[in-house]
Amino acid sequence: MKPYLSGLHQNIQSVGNKQTEVDLALKLNLNNTDVMCFTEHWLKKDYLKLNKLNQYKLLSYFSRKKKHNHGGSRILYMWEKYLY
Repeated sequence: MKPYLSGLHQNIQSVGNKQTEVDLALKLNLNNTDVMCFTEHWLKKDYLKLNKLNQYKLLSYFSRKKKHNHGGSRILYMWEKYLY
């Protein structure tokens, strides 16, 4: 195991319509990224639990509760290998 954690922060602005691009980036470039934080994801709380990234576990999130605002502003994922 590496002696450090690598991280990624990305302002994704509506991850719901970019799921394919995120999955492809993970497969091609980010396969060694340990922790990922996406901001301005615009997803509602209920949908966050359905929105999965291969080999990553949802650790934390924030979603706005107001009806007419975009959804959330932060999602934090960690590579599953560190969670066992």
